[in-house]
Amino acid sequence: MGDAEKRAHFSHIAREISEILLAAGRPTPWVVFGHTHLVDNHATLHANLVNTGTWISPEIGTDLLPFLQIEIDHATAATSGSLLGWHEGRSEIRSLEIRHSP
Repeated sequence: MGDAEKRAHFSHIAREISEILLAAGRPTPWVVFGHTHLVDNHATLHANLVNTGTWISPEIGTDLLPFLQIEIDHATAATSGSLLGWHEGRSEIRSLEIRHSP
């Protein structure tokens, strides 16, 4: 399975999970996966779908350890998230650009 097919599969499964939870009255604003070696994120009508890849993702190299930071506004219960990478050698956090292979 190539990268495009893996991304389509991830998106399909994440949407299904979001729809199942929504139908059960348990909507979730985030569906998060990892360890597929493909960093990806996008939003749907009901959820943010995020794949953090893995700590050896060929898309971002081995210098950055990808992670998702979710912030919650406790006054409104609104959430926001950022796909970030920890650069061990520089002890810094960087925003991840997602490069999709053709």
